[in-house]
Amino acid sequence: MKSRSFLGRVIRFVLFWAGAYGAYFRWVRPKLLHWGARGDQPDQSMPGDYLIGDKVKGTKVILIRRGPEEVWPWIAQLGRGAGYYLCDQFVNAARASADYLVPDLPDPKEGDRNKWMGQIEQVEAGSSITWVRRGWNCGVGEADQRVTYQLQPHGEDHTLLFVRNSFDWRGGWMMRLVMVDLEWIAALALIRQMKNLRQAIEGARARDSEARSNRHKASEGHQGDVPKFAS
Repeated sequence: MKSRSFLGRVIRFVLFWAGAYGAYFRWVRPKLLHWGARGDQPDQSMPGDYLIGDKVKGTKVILIRRGPEEVWPWIAQLGRGAGYYLCDQFVNAARASADYLVPDLPDPKEGDRNKWMGQIEQVEAGSSITWVRRGWNCGVGEADQRVTYQLQPHGEDHTLLFVRNSFDWRGGWMMRLVMVDLEWIAALALIRQMKNLRQAIEGARARDSEARSNRHKASEGHQGDVPKFAS
């Protein structure tokens, strides 16, 4: 009886996880990997596609209500002194990502590196940038990751931000299971990053206007404090 009960629990466990993985691959995974993308956008070519293989590939798209010339400086400073716009407490030493453009930051160039994103292997000023992290040791195998950010004008004063994340990996079936977890974690992280970037970029004008207004009020206040002398 005990052996039958144990076997029954094992069968139910296997069926549960088989159903969960089946549901994930059928309904959840496509929405996560290609969040915000429409039509043939997930399949269109992007800069950096040639840099690594794409055993796992996802293309996400978000609309930013600013022109490409305003959006690009924010993409260019990502991971280069401004933070990563996600999980600041873990990846940015608990410092909040910048809600302003970092002054005097050099233009990004191929070979620039950081701990979390690897190195820049493709950049076209004002349009696209690709970060690649190679030889990522996952314990049961190795993975390469590539993230490309590309801007496309959309209507008047709007931009579509495309983010393509791809993985290539080396290892057996255990590595494949690891990649299932990595792909949804990476997808959720990039979605959060894209939303945070949009919030920072679209809010920049309002913050600049408020700062100018405060400086103007402070200047008027100081002028009012000037003592008046009788002639």
